[in-house]
Amino acid sequence: MRVRPPRLPRSFAFLAAAGALAMALVAPRSLDAGQVPPSWVTQVPLEVPGRPATILAAGALLDGSVLTVLGNMEGLRAVRVSASGEPLGMARLWAPSVYYSGLVYAVVEPGGDVVVGGEGRTPPGDYWLMRFDGRTGAWRWRSPVVWDAHDGRLQRIRALCLDGDGDVLVTGAAEGAKTDVATLKLHGATGEVLWGPVVFDTGGSDGPRALSIDEAGNVAVVGSAGMDPDGHLFAVQYDGASGAEAWRFEWKGAKAARAVIRQGDGGLVVSAEPAAGSGTVLVALSPEGTLRWSKVLDSPDSTSRLAALALAPGKGRDGEAFFVAGVSGTDQVLRKLSAGSGWRIWGPVVRPGTAGSTQHQPAVAATPEGDLLVIQSESGGGSWKQTYAYSVRGSNGRPVWGPLVIPDRQTGYLRSVVTDALGNPFVIASDTFPRDSPPLLTVAHVSRVDGSFLSGPVDLPGDIPSEVSPETVLVDGRGDVVCLVTTPDDGPQTRVAAKVEGGRGRLLWGPVPIASPSFDSAGIGLEPSGDVFWAGPVGTELVYGRLRGDTGLPAWGPIPYGAAYTKLAGLAVAGSDLALLVTTATTEGSALQVLRVRGDTGELAYPPVTVSGTSGSYSPGRERLVYRAGVLAVCAGKTALLDAATGAIRWGPVSAPEGPCALDDSGNLFLPASDWAPEPGTWLQKRAAADGSVLWSTFLSGVEVRGIAADAAGDLAVASTTSDWPSRLDVRKLAGATGTPVWGPVGWEDPASVTSTGDKVAITPSGDVVVLGGTADVTAANALVLRLAGATGEALGPPLLFGGGSETYPRGLGLSGELPVIGVASSVLGAAVVAWPEGPIPFVDRLTRGR
Repeated sequence: MRVRPPRLPRSFAFLAAAGALAMALVAPRSLDAGQVPPSWVTQVPLEVPGRPATILAAGALLDGSVLTVLGNMEGLRAVRVSASGEPLGMARLWAPSVYYSGLVYAVVEPGGDVVVGGEGRTPPGDYWLMRFDGRTGAWRWRSPVVWDAHDGRLQRIRALCLDGDGDVLVTGAAEGAKTDVATLKLHGATGEVLWGPVVFDTGGSDGPRALSIDEAGNVAVVGSAGMDPDGHLFAVQYDGASGAEAWRFEWKGAKAARAVIRQGDGGLVVSAEPAAGSGTVLVALSPEGTLRWSKVLDSPDSTSRLAALALAPGKGRDGEAFFVAGVSGTDQVLRKLSAGSGWRIWGPVVRPGTAGSTQHQPAVAATPEGDLLVIQSESGGGSWKQTYAYSVRGSNGRPVWGPLVIPDRQTGYLRSVVTDALGNPFVIASDTFPRDSPPLLTVAHVSRVDGSFLSGPVDLPGDIPSEVSPETVLVDGRGDVVCLVTTPDDGPQTRVAAKVEGGRGRLLWGPVPIASPSFDSAGIGLEPSGDVFWAGPVGTELVYGRLRGDTGLPAWGPIPYGAAYTKLAGLAVAGSDLALLVTTATTEGSALQVLRVRGDTGELAYPPVTVSGTSGSYSPGRERLVYRAGVLAVCAGKTALLDAATGAIRWGPVSAPEGPCALDDSGNLFLPASDWAPEPGTWLQKRAAADGSVLWSTFLSGVEVRGIAADAAGDLAVASTTSDWPSRLDVRKLAGATGTPVWGPVGWEDPASVTSTGDKVAITPSGDVVVLGGTADVTAANALVLRLAGATGEALGPPLLFGGGSETYPRGLGLSGELPVIGVASSVLGAAVVAWPEGPIPFVDRLTRGR
């Protein structure tokens, strides 16, 4: 057994009605006083066959909001709605792009974290488990659990839940010539395996179905031993601390377990398929694993595939009891039974469905008063669908309210119901639209007393944008992050600015539309007070403005400049002013101009300075205007140095390749002079601040320079990508005085990656070199952050690979003191901000929709 690592501190606000949150289909372990038990209601394993999103789990959070986890072949996301029905946003969760070869399971805990598990195909048959902050999508940990006790067998998760300490219990099947059951426990905060896998093996093929945890944290696994055609029910319990097997139970009176609830004394009630025929068998086991009673439900029967269980709160005159909800043909069938004997308290109560309908998996929960909430979906002929909620009296099964129809648009499915702290249910259903239209998630908050809508139904978009691209990531003096983001091309597209709290990823303001979507460049910059300068195309004009750093409201602007063919080529903050590099159409062609805009008024400080006439084009995202030491460097095919205060040209323009450049504290300029001469590589120059004379020139063989940064001593850090195939990241440091190597090249090798790149570089106040790049293999791309000691080039800790296998690309690099902060764009995550080494703090993935 592995030694348990120290637990991270946990603090939860006490809720007076916390017991209502624990009324779930799978009863959680009791907690210490002051803690709140997990509030997820059901773990219905769902196939996710195509683009339409289906619901994997839902949970009520401590602040009263509800969090729903959805997934399809394009990824996972968490949608949060307030108790009043207000959409609070959507966070994108990463998952392997090919993981839908099996079922996917998810659970939500009251603090808002989400644990998701499934089966991967890269490599085939591996379990994977991940934990996220469901509010932001922040990646806590990923733990691929590979069980190789039987070589060549596929491993499939079959149940997943959390214990009272927040640790993760998972059980799955290893499939080969026969199937065995493997159960593991992982540390909730770190993903480290605490014990397991422990194996259940009867000699035949055994398959797990569900988990249940008692007050002491012991976990019971139920399923089918021997499986078809001669399978029979099994249950096995493991010690929660060590994983040692406590007892096992096998019973041939039932074929396979389907659902389980935990009684107050630690016993189990299991619903199962009968050994012969249809219907449902209920089996009760003692805390020691002995048979207490069994019962075949009388006619009208309920098919076990559609049976749901809920433990009735309190004992009352009926003793401990539970509810059973199932389906018989087109009808719903409800019962309340004694947990002690299986005797009928009331039922079967038949609630007729629509003639000719198909009844889908019900979801049930119990209110604090002991009444039963039922959410049911039905469809017919593939052309209509409805979901409805109703409540029956726990004492006699008579109607309390309902049915309350939750409107659906086409063929969606109910997936979950979860109660708030007062026992009022959230009803959650998903609509499946035609493939070319986005599915919707419908959320309604319903009064448990009379069935009236407390809020909703609220329709939330469930589609996944192809990509949200952060063009620029900046970090202010407090460590907060300002991003320039292009919203996805599958919705109303625009460029927006937003500010995120660096420590937690919380949205401080925005999104604020600032520019139109186009191929023209846009930019933002941070004024020393924290205000945000911006410039970019709005319609056919170039405009610029200033946003207040604390609110995102305009300080001045937008102010238009130039004619319809004026384009932004670069932006820099010059002291407290804004500097712009623009191209403007003239009768002779086009002119490259530098503007200095007064930071307090938005007026021009001096007339535009024409650097040169040019017909060149300028690719977005490349550095072209740099400010340092009181000068502005233009690096855009035509290179020049200007006095920032007066606009006077000190030297230039001279021809130079378009690309990155950097200034040192004396105003000397470092830039690529040419490339691919005399062989693949880059000539790098240092030009004097006074007259532009070349102080040194050095050839970096076999690399394309993509990022340059000068440190306080004037030495140069260079991030490059090798010219050969497969390309590799190349980082080196050159002496600023001579251009000779100080250290490097430093690469990064990963056998699993075909290529790696170096894209941007920054230097921390202590002189460390931070490189932003990427890696790619035949299936996916990841963003890479590498930190090196400024004096030696030694790697300071392992690199951060962000994306975990999804299509994720680096976009921007900023610094908060010693802390690197990067922007990435991902086909799964959308736009994200990552602080290293703290880990990912996702930004906003759907900026234009109800944030």
